[in-house]
Amino acid sequence: MANITPTKEKKRIQIQLDREVADQAEEIIDSLGLNTTVAINMFFKSLISNGGMPFEVKLTPRQIATRQFIEATKNITVEVLDTDEKIQSWLDEDD
Repeated sequence: MANITPTKEKKRIQIQLDREVADQAEEIIDSLGLNTTVAINMFFKSLISNGGMPFEVKLTPRQIATRQFIEATKNITVEVLDTDEKIQSWLDEDD
């Protein structure tokens, strides 16, 4: 007879967050290679095991700097150099 492990009953939790807070948190969660469900489960399990908050899962200083750089430069227009002529013209601009 096969040993069948019963599946754990799930509970749906709905929350409302400030959109900007949620968006920023999701960017960090994505940067860590996680999804929101996994991050929330990690938070709850850590809360239980520690008997309180907090727990640390955070970006490295380099990852933070990269995110800040991307945020600071996202509205800068970029010239697409998709032909040899455009590349050569760009290279010759300072001459």
